Amino acid sequence: MNNAASRSRNPLDPRSGTSCPPPHVPDLDTAVSAVHCAVRDGDRAAFERRFTRLDRSLRAHRGQIFCNASGLDLDELRQKVLIRVNAYFEQPEPESVRNARGWLRTMAANAAIDEHRSRARFRARHVAEDSPAAAHTEQSGVFPRADFLVELDQEARARDAAIRHYADAAAAAAPPTSRARAQIWTCYWLRICADTSAEVAERLRQQDLGEPSEQTLWQWASRGQRLLEQLCAADTDRDRAERVLERLC
Repeated sequence: MNNAASRSRNPLDPRSGTSCPPPHVPDLDTAVSAVHCAVRDGDRAAFERRFTRLDRSLRAHRGQIFCNASGLDLDELRQKVLIRVNAYFEQPEPESVRNARGWLRTMAANAAIDEHRSRARFRARHVAEDSPAAAHTEQSGVFPRADFLVELDQEARARDAAIRHYADAAAAAAPPTSRARAQIWTCYWLRICADTSAEVAERLRQQDLGEPSEQTLWQWASRGQRLLEQLCAADTDRDRAERVLERLC
């Protein structure tokens, strides 16, 4: 996108184009795909229209996307996600997004973590821990709990451990030539972590799990999701299963 054209109208402004709402709100995959098509075609006007629709989709699906937004302003967080989306599509030849919900949810989680860290740094700089002001802000909920980021990290580690458990179980039950382990990790990285296909291909190569083409990569992800769903359904550890299933749904 060229900067001169972008100055004519700011697609990040939530007031832009909201006077005539569409008859329905598109799902996230459709909305993101439409934005990507406009970028690919070099159609700035279509990009702005479709970006506005994506904003509406984010509002409609906010319960699925902003999972780590406790104590944060959702409108501000949504704007930060839109800024990240815009930056992604501003880069030369951006890749298509296959799992818009996971991709946006990862962006939202990262934006939420950044905001919580920013608030924690502000608190450390400006409020002494034993001052009355510190007690007031702690009680007000303006600042997150001190262990918030630790909990997020623990949740990510637990999810990694769950995937490792299921990958090992699938590999043990499959023939030696099976790609079950690679398929499960591919599904995890592509559809849950929302990594790019290039990043996933490099991880697979580094771990000697294969060197698939992009088309094969997405086939592995689909197969990996089916394997994960089967393994989670049979798992007696429901906490572990739900930890994975909630990100696949």
